[in-house]
Amino acid sequence: MRALILYYSCSGNTGRLGQQAQEALRSRQWNADIFHLRDFDADNYPHHPDLVVLGVPVQYWDIPNSARRLIQNLPPFEGASAFVFSTFGKCVINSVPFLLAKELIAKGCTIVGGAQIVAPHAAKVDGRQRLGDLEIAFGKGQPDDTASSQFTAVIQGIAEKIEKKNPARIELAALRKLHTKGMLASLMGYCTSNRERIRFMPHIDHDAAKCKNCHQCIESCDAGAIGCTPEKKIAIDKSRCNKCYHCIDVCPSGALGTNWNQAVFWTRAVRWFARGAETKFTVG
Repeated sequence: MRALILYYSCSGNTGRLGQQAQEALRSRQWNADIFHLRDFDADNYPHHPDLVVLGVPVQYWDIPNSARRLIQNLPPFEGASAFVFSTFGKCVINSVPFLLAKELIAKGCTIVGGAQIVAPHAAKVDGRQRLGDLEIAFGKGQPDDTASSQFTAVIQGIAEKIEKKNPARIELAALRKLHTKGMLASLMGYCTSNRERIRFMPHIDHDAAKCKNCHQCIESCDAGAIGCTPEKKIAIDKSRCNKCYHCIDVCPSGALGTNWNQAVFWTRAVRWFARGAETKFTVG
């Protein structure tokens, strides 16, 4: 049996769960291939998977914009079963597993399970430590042993059903239940777009004096928002930037930064309106 595990990850949270899914499947003697979405080359991938596992972090209550584009460019997986999951730092989410499932159904998959999984929030206090490494309210210590064991058990249980040629399809309505609760959160989810929510967060600043022009930020930006001027200086297109802040993490010279106080302020504000921000699974 063969599985294809695809994930999108900036902080590493989702990637680690993808690796855990790979280990769970290999323990059942499956061939389990794993790729970051940006690295998956469909033209040179010769296999048709029995199971597709797809995971993304929640960014601005939604599938990350760059991840959505990469998912929509995936090839058909006609007849494959699929498990979808999102990671989030205990803030508001907008049924991201449901949205992922819709994307994979369009690729010919049958959805057999989904999950929302709490992980450390990536917003940084004063640009140093992550909120999620400091505060339980933002996912410190998650996923814990219980959540990790449940994740492994769910993946292995799905694999067993596929081996017996009896995968259990779930209704999309079940995945709609995987979201945080709260009237204001729901209202904002319906009344604001992804781009409008992004505008609340601070822009990325570039310090030319510190920049070494190594271009690691350009290579890391899936939105194509970072480029070079004719003078070979770094330039950031704010209209294209998705404010994932991954470029700040990869910059070795500290030339990129943002107003982390503003970012943390809005993160705390959004967390106030989230209800039911816990790890949850649903399977057929």
